[in-house]
Amino acid sequence: MSKEKTSQDRSNEDLRKSKKPAKDNRSRVALALVASILAFLVVAVSQSASAAVTCDIGFEEIGFDYATATNIVGDGTHVGDSVLYSGVATRTCGGVPTTIDALVTTSALVDATVVHYEVNTASAGPDTSANTTTNFFEVDITALRTGGHADFTFAFYKQGTYPSAPVPITLENVKATAIDIDNKTYGILSSLDSFTLANDTRLSHDYAGGGFPATVTFTGSPSNGTNDIRDRVTASYSTLQSFMYRVGVGDKDSNGQTLYFGLAFQDLGWSPSTPVTTGTEYTRSSISRIHSPDCRWTMRR
Repeated sequence: MSKEKTSQDRSNEDLRKSKKPAKDNRSRVALALVASILAFLVVAVSQSASAAVTCDIGFEEIGFDYATATNIVGDGTHVGDSVLYSGVATRTCGGVPTTIDALVTTSALVDATVVHYEVNTASAGPDTSANTTTNFFEVDITALRTGGHADFTFAFYKQGTYPSAPVPITLENVKATAIDIDNKTYGILSSLDSFTLANDTRLSHDYAGGGFPATVTFTGSPSNGTNDIRDRVTASYSTLQSFMYRVGVGDKDSNGQTLYFGLAFQDLGWSPSTPVTTGTEYTRSSISRIHSPDCRWTMRR
């Protein structure tokens, strides 16, 4: 015998029927939300890729003229300060004429103070090229103890994009020359592919092999000079997004003294000395910056 449905049974059945479409609606909404998120991520990745810029410097000069600089945070003398140098180089990048800005951040001060930042500095005397020392990055520091140091981090952007909408630039084929490492001071260059010293250098270094890229410490002798060729090192980079330069005191005899450091983004020449290179200098040449990550490498000995 069949049992008649009560009014309560019919109400429950109606309720179940009414809930099913709601569940289906929630599923459709969830799927639509997932699709929207995936579409956003695809667009974001596409925009990021299209914004990427690579520029071949060709081992030519990158000029840090303080007259073009703008203080973004502070004035460079404290940790976290950042200074933007406008128009440090102009190159054709991916077929497009591109002007490059450089951001220098004071990323660490350990038992050290910055006495002079680009103004009234004393590291650079006349160089051996046609360029003047105006385009060197220069700081004077005082360290309170052995090992006291200052770190400066360099990054590069398409002109006018930093800080509102930064477009980072990867540089290819770059040289950076640290000058005036003397009087028991030291300089550390990060992520270099090779380094060059004079055959009669007064610098010692801690590179013990193991391949490149490498971070290397160069320590000055007790002698004191002004932009002496024997007290400089040139680092080469096949590709460079950012790097750190540390300057510091390597001996207690220099504690409390004002010490001078400079960095020139170029090869300053070695005459009358002879250059001696450790590692291999490569020239990187991209085949296609848009459709292919492939590149050509040329070895320079």
